[in-house]
Amino acid sequence: MNDTFGAQGLGIDDQNFTLTVFDRWGRAVYQGTDPYTWWDGTHGGSGGEPVMQGVYAWKLEVRDKYKGFNKEMLGHVTVTR
Repeated sequence: MNDTFGAQGLGIDDQNFTLTVFDRWGRAVYQGTDPYTWWDGTHGGSGGEPVMQGVYAWKLEVRDKYKGFNKEMLGHVTVTR
C-alpha cells in the first residue's frame, strides 16, 4: 500500500533536514537530506537492494523555518513485502 516512507509538514526548512533509518543493530540503511525524496525500503534508497522485512527505527532532524528552532523526532516503521 505505502511504497515509500518520509516526512511532510508545514515549515520544513529544506536546507536543514535529515531523515535516517536504522536497522535493528543501529546501522543506518538510509539517510536522506531532501524532504521531497522518500525512502523506498532499500539499502541507501533509490532502488538499492531491498531491506529485510521487519521494524526499522528512524530519526528525523529538521529546522522549523518559521519559528527558527531545531526539532528531533524518533519513531519506528515496519517493512512488509
